[in-house]
Amino acid sequence: MKPKFIFLTIVACILVNCAPARMTTDGVAHLNGSITDIIVKPNVVIPSLKIGIISITGPNSELAESKITMNFMRHGCQVVERSQINSILKEQAFQLSGLVDEENAIKAGKLAGVNAIFIGAINLSGAVFGDPKAPSDLIFTGRLIDVNSGEIIVIGSAKFHNKFGIITNKPIDYTIDDYFTVVFR
Repeated sequence: MKPKFIFLTIVACILVNCAPARMTTDGVAHLNGSITDIIVKPNVVIPSLKIGIISITGPNSELAESKITMNFMRHGCQVVERSQINSILKEQAFQLSGLVDEENAIKAGKLAGVNAIFIGAINLSGAVFGDPKAPSDLIFTGRLIDVNSGEIIVIGSAKFHNKFGIITNKPIDYTIDDYFTVVFR
């Protein structure tokens, strides 16, 4: 009986250590009603990273950047915002434009002395393009990239369905919070 127990314990430990990245693709509404699909690279301690927020595109991108910064800081990350990165890079004659490709974003992150960069986008459908009272979706996508290896640490999206059609700041808050709730669980 004892050897069987030891064998099962060893097998269980091996399976736990070989488990894939944390991921949710369940299509179930989470904390604030968002549906998330996020993959997190295993064995990366995200709170130990110094993160540069490089590019957030879409409507209310300033609000989104603030919300992203708060979520990283809430979980113990050191955050360098885009405006701080731009001032660091002025001396290097390297300026970030409105749209940043991944290669230049990684270079900027290295010059700014961060371990990882975050790139995100907010997209709207429904009310913005049609009837303002029609149901609408807000989709937040984000990637956290290691500046040394170029590997993606986190990639995913969170989708918030707004059945009332009027886009306010709350869906952006909810969707970004749900995204980070999955990343840091």
